[in-house]
Amino acid sequence: MFVPIQRRLDRRQYLEWETCRIHSHKRLVEVSTTLLIEMLPSVLSSDESSDVDPAMILGAVKSIERLYRESLEFERQCKVILPPEGLEKLHGYQQRWSESTHDAIWEMFKKLQVLCDIDHRESSKVELNITYKVHPNVTRASHEFDRVDWNVDQLVESW
Repeated sequence: MFVPIQRRLDRRQYLEWETCRIHSHKRLVEVSTTLLIEMLPSVLSSDESSDVDPAMILGAVKSIERLYRESLEFERQCKVILPPEGLEKLHGYQQRWSESTHDAIWEMFKKLQVLCDIDHRESSKVELNITYKVHPNVTRASHEFDRVDWNVDQLVESW
């Protein structure tokens, strides 16, 4: 997907952006695991005392759709930035962080299709396991971030 560059950041701005990105990614992972591992399975569960509520299922699916769209926006935000000179490698490692979320969502929907295809008269208990792996670029970015000489004293003076 082509996304035009919208702005170039200096080192101070890039450090601020990078810090926000790390926190945003952490929240993305927390929300996606909550939705996929806790919320969706709970709204799909029924027992003798309660039936599955279609409105709750729809709400969960809409939340997952919003999460997917926001994760695409998270990736787009990386593409609109032109990093300062010398930080191109670090910036390259910023991309594709949300692929793990996309993969987990697709894996969940494939498993839901399997769930739909089961003859429920023959099977009473179904187990759904989702694998959520952190994209290798997250680790690479962390190592590159630690390697970069940020010259913090100079950055503080420029504030």
